Amino acid sequence: MSRGRWKDDPAPDLSTPDTTEVTVTDEGYPSTQCRLDTMFQRALCQTKFRGTAIPGFIQPYKRLLTIDPEVEAAAAPDSCTEGTGARPRCWFAPNATEYSCEGIPELGICGEDDGRAAILACDSRNGVQIFHCNVGQPCEIAPDGVPECVF
Repeated sequence: MSRGRWKDDPAPDLSTPDTTEVTVTDEGYPSTQCRLDTMFQRALCQTKFRGTAIPGFIQPYKRLLTIDPEVEAAAAPDSCTEGTGARPRCWFAPNATEYSCEGIPELGICGEDDGRAAILACDSRNGVQIFHCNVGQPCEIAPDGVPECVF
């Protein structure tokens, strides 16, 4: 039996599509199964490119490095966004939106969640992320301004 790209990644199979659903588009390298599902769905998509330009390739071109609502909207007419042939949700999250990080500095802050000290970090792609300290372990701001769980 052949295997996928990673040691623990089973060989992909069209009869077992990846059922994972991401909340933000994965710009990394999804599972072998997810990539196979993407190729298969594209083959089913009846939407054809309108020309020779790369869909969503709008200035400034560096915006292609991140998911941007304007780029996504420009590319939508050239792809199946819903139904048969749609990009699998194992890597694609349509309608990308930026989260507000108001009140959380770039380096993060100390806070509390579920009765435990925690580090709260935020970025516009993923929103607020909470990293719990161990039980009884406080969070403090280090001299360099970075929050950390201390012993």
